[in-house]
Amino acid sequence: MKSLRVRHIVLLAVVVQAACLATFRADGNASTYEKVSPAEIATLIDQLSHASYATRTDATHRLCEIGPQAEAALRTAASGDNAESALRAKQLLAVLERVLFSGVQVSLKLSKSIVRWDEQIDLRVTMTNHSQYAARIPFVRSESQRLALSPDARQVGDMQDVAEWLQVRDALGQAIELHVDNYSPQSKVAEAINSRIHSPPVELIEPGEKVQINIEAINRGWARYRLLDQGTFRFQIDYEPAWSDEFLRSKRVGRMVSNEITADVTSSAPEAVSRRGVEARLTIQRNDNRLVAKITNQLDRQVGINRNLGHSTPFAKAAWVYTLGEKLYRVPAGATDSPEFSSKEVIAVESGKDVELASITVPELLERLHKVGANVSDTGWKVHFSYSNLLNQAWLSRARSRNAGKDSSPSLRDATLPALMLTTRHVSNQLVAPSAD
Repeated sequence: MKSLRVRHIVLLAVVVQAACLATFRADGNASTYEKVSPAEIATLIDQLSHASYATRTDATHRLCEIGPQAEAALRTAASGDNAESALRAKQLLAVLERVLFSGVQVSLKLSKSIVRWDEQIDLRVTMTNHSQYAARIPFVRSESQRLALSPDARQVGDMQDVAEWLQVRDALGQAIELHVDNYSPQSKVAEAINSRIHSPPVELIEPGEKVQINIEAINRGWARYRLLDQGTFRFQIDYEPAWSDEFLRSKRVGRMVSNEITADVTSSAPEAVSRRGVEARLTIQRNDNRLVAKITNQLDRQVGINRNLGHSTPFAKAAWVYTLGEKLYRVPAGATDSPEFSSKEVIAVESGKDVELASITVPELLERLHKVGANVSDTGWKVHFSYSNLLNQAWLSRARSRNAGKDSSPSLRDATLPALMLTTRHVSNQLVAPSAD
């Protein structure tokens, strides 16, 4: 998953849309509304069912201009006995209740403005309601709810909330997309992502109130903007409702734009770190009479590599693969009997660095191929290496729960893993299959 832009709000109510142009006039970076009396609002709601089409339309225009001040009265009308007024009130509420940041000024600030490529930056989002009515903001603001989450889940959730409208651009003005590391479907990170997909947070900010959300590690966390090259990067929130009406979209009704901030990155990531978000590169090479398989961490953060090779999790599956046309033979790498898991063989590999996974002499490989029926005397054989691992913190937690009170897996019970493990399948380059010298 490379992006967490999950909100797809379409503001409908066709009758209402054309009337709402005057509702969200931007003043600086906060929308403003005029103060009106409850009596005027009540009169306008009565006019929603007027016999004259022009009067009904004028009332709809005016209620849109009034905006959130009219919401309480519109809710009452929406459940009233007058069917036409109720229908129009519901249409108006469908628009007004989905608009965010109404009357809210949003200010951004970075914890650091000059950093190395691998130095953490935090983002503070300050929202101040300058209006006389409650407004909606798309963040979980309760500190107790935020602290109840694991640090990774909280960071991903915060990034998911802000990434919908946060624009990040490099020195050339190119957009930087949000990158999300692979995660276990049963992890707390997955819970945070799924909860936003199904029910993104929307909370109220009262008149005159100021709310601050501190988002950690926007360039170094599980979900992050990858600032990998030297230069100036720009950050700005640019929000506008997702109108389905072309006229409203063209007028950018309801738009809210924050201040723009910059971060100067003073150094670039190593060339081995992928700019496209590729996790790792698996390679094999022949050194004299031995084949060696290595894997390079191409991510911009540390990753754990499981070098415990075996047949099932917690071991990683790895094999030398011989192919000739449709013929395929696999020679498992690592122990052939029952290996012993060792947490020392879970290696934390830094960005751009590699680690050896396995090696085998050519005579040993050819002998094992002969045992499984391969005629290695034929010409045209190719060889590559495959590697896959499912061991991560979520798997380890489940295993500990299943084995609670048992002493059968002390190496697992005492194991510690890096926060991020490489858990995807990788296939190496191909070589012309070696023959015995």
